[in-house]
Amino acid sequence: MGFDDTVRKYLKKDEHIVLAVLGMFGGVGVAVKIKSALSKKPVPEPAPVAAAPAVASTGALKWGFELPTLENFDTWSENAENWKKWDAFMEKDVDKWMAGN
Repeated sequence: MGFDDTVRKYLKKDEHIVLAVLGMFGGVGVAVKIKSALSKKPVPEPAPVAAAPAVASTGALKWGFELPTLENFDTWSENAENWKKWDAFMEKDVDKWMAGN
């Protein structure tokens, strides 16, 4: 009496054997998932990162002065030096700025 005879004693049709094999694979897959879920180490909480100091504007470094925004325009416009730099920017660098360079 071999393996095939023993299996055929309990599972008469081929369909029963196919379902048994699929059930075995599914059971092994579920067992592996449960084992990995139970043995998974907890993820450590990341340490809070201190916020980097905010640069006044990205345009401050590239164009030599702080470009005005809707948020800072009132205080920006009160400084006459800003307007001088703005005029110089509009005369020579505005085309580069529009091109994204």
